[in-house]
Order: sequence, then structure tokens, then C-alpha cells
Amino acid sequence: MTASVSINRHWVIVLHNGDVVIDWGDGVFQDVISGAFLTTVDQTGSHAIQNDECAWLESSGVIQGYDTAQVYVTHLPMRHQQSLE
Repeated sequence: MTASVSINRHWVIVLHNGDVVIDWGDGVFQDVISGAFLTTVDQTGSHAIQNDECAWLESSGVIQGYDTAQVYVTHLPMRHQQSLE
């Protein structure tokens, strides 16, 4: 079974254009499907992910599962950050 990362559902948002992203805070977003990191996202008309949207992502193999509090996301690349040194 593929390992997944548990993400709070409040951080997983669906944008007006239908893209599903994770809001990591500090203006950093990550596309759930492509894994791409985004620095600009138009959040106008966005909403927290709903059960039907989670079910579609699960049936598409993008997420491993979900419950009332979490979405279990697979295949997310790590964000590269520079060290403080």
C-alpha cells in the first residue's frame, strides 16, 4: 500500500476553476493532482473540499482516502527550502 500524508480538510481547498490545492500557509499552495507548488492563487469563490470532491479524487487515485477531519494524500513531492545557515 502506498504511504499517504494526513492533511486537515480545512487546508484542502477547491478553487473557483476546480483545481484542488493544499494551503500550507505563508502564501504557499500545492496542487494536489500535479504536486506543483504555487505562490499565487486566486481564492475568490474557493471552498473547503466536500465529500463528493474527495470521493472523485479517491476514485481517480489522487488520494488514498478521507474522513470527516482528514484527507490522505499520496505522491506529494517535498518542498525544497534553503537552510538557515
